[in-house]
Amino acid sequence: MTQADLARAAFGIHASAEGDTVARSRNRISVYLAGQALPDPKNRKALAEALGLPVEELAAKVVTLLGEPGKSKAGGAALPLGASPA
Repeated sequence: MTQADLARAAFGIHASAEGDTVARSRNRISVYLAGQALPDPKNRKALAEALGLPVEELAAKVVTLLGEPGKSKAGGAALPLGASPA
C-alpha cells in the first residue's frame, strides 16, 4: 500500500486545482511517517480502519516504532504500509 493509497482509503479523494482526482490529505501521511506529527483521534481512527487494525493496535505499533533506536523525528519511522495486518 502506498502513502497515497492509505490517504485515499482513510480520508477519501478530491479534485486538485489541475482537475486531477487525488487522495485527500496525502501529504499528512508523509508528516506522520517522518515523526513530525501524530494523527489526532479522528485521523487515528480513519487510518486504523483503512489498515484493518483496531485503533489500540495502530497506536501500539506507532509507540513501538517511535521508541526504536535510530528512529528519531529527523530520521522518521517508516510504518510497514505494504504489510498486511495480522
